[in-house]
Amino acid sequence: MKIAFVGGRVFDGTVNRPADHACVLIEGDKILDVVASKDDIGDAAVIDVSGATVMPGLIDTHIHFAMWGLDLIGHQGSSLAYLASETIFNMDYVLRGGCTSARDLGGLDAGFREAVAAGLVSGPEIQTSVAFLTPTSSVLDRTTRHGIKSPPFPGTPYPVCDGPDEVRQRVRECARAGADVIKIGSTGAVSSAKSPPWKPAFNRAEVEAAVDEARALGLPIACHAVSGPGVGVAIEAGVDTLEHGAELTPQLAEMLAQKGIWYVPTLAAYRLHAENGPNWKKERARQVEAQHRQSVRMVLEAGAPIAMGSDAGGYGLDFALELEMLVDAGLTAHQALVAGTGDAARCIRVADRTGTLKKGMRADILVVDGNPFDDVGILRQRDRLALVMKAGRAVCGRMADPISRAGGQADTRSGDLGRRFFSA
Repeated sequence: MKIAFVGGRVFDGTVNRPADHACVLIEGDKILDVVASKDDIGDAAVIDVSGATVMPGLIDTHIHFAMWGLDLIGHQGSSLAYLASETIFNMDYVLRGGCTSARDLGGLDAGFREAVAAGLVSGPEIQTSVAFLTPTSSVLDRTTRHGIKSPPFPGTPYPVCDGPDEVRQRVRECARAGADVIKIGSTGAVSSAKSPPWKPAFNRAEVEAAVDEARALGLPIACHAVSGPGVGVAIEAGVDTLEHGAELTPQLAEMLAQKGIWYVPTLAAYRLHAENGPNWKKERARQVEAQHRQSVRMVLEAGAPIAMGSDAGGYGLDFALELEMLVDAGLTAHQALVAGTGDAARCIRVADRTGTLKKGMRADILVVDGNPFDDVGILRQRDRLALVMKAGRAVCGRMADPISRAGGQADTRSGDLGRRFFSA
């Protein structure tokens, strides 16, 4: 059944100006076309979206659905089944907030991605790094003062490795565990008591080994790099995405542009660090914040590509806060929205199937009450999401029932599973 969203403002996820009163046609899980007039929709069932904005689903290029997976020793009071259930809830929650694709950069076993793809659980289309690789005494070394190491999630690699050879081995182990992307760290972190953000982590030889091995395996590589010399190490080694990059120089920003490295600033995480946790963490985050905004402006001036990544997961999952933070740092609302849709899709290499409203793309669609170009903050207000649609399936929102009545796909996952497991 063909369905046409008619009468709204259409943002296609690119630098093109939003089109008033354009119509988006879908059939099944695909976008048939975006046409200029209601006269061009043929026999499609009409869904009136007057006063609303039709846009691609949001894409978060840096999120954590399972922070516990990075620190099992810190979650000894919870069973793995309980923690896995929490992760399933998190994935569904983020999807219902309008995020239809997401890249998890540490903690998420590949089985969760497979469960979403199979329709067993609800969530965005997921990519996962599985692990976050860092050296001894850096961010992911959770060894206690008694010498007790934190075990990894069963079946996933131990995240601590030293020297180029061991780094190569661990990258291969991540690939074996089903990673879509490799995640490494070249600096410490605001949230790491033992390894502050300016402290170097992997050295140049280790980062180069990780990059080389990831490329040999056909996998992109993301690098956590906050401040200090480790930021330059990551950029010079040619990682695919620079995560955080809170203290750049104009020279490093220019190098990002020249190398085509994606910048994922995760500004919201540092705002939340500055408001939560122990005083030492708050103070570090406050020191980073002002320079972080300046770094975003340097990247804008240099013309390097920027993608939205919230780093959500440590303080809840308000991922769309990152859009507000990008605007606060100097992006226009339009630039921020592109960073969270079309450019985010390019960043994580899914632009051939999602991120934009174009003919042949997957029908990952939001219908938003109001105009996010006037205030991107409305995307944080779930009651303003009139429809969240993933692959042509109405997930939630007040328009989900009209879509179903018009012959579209409702979210009938539980019924499908009942037939699958109990048909015998």
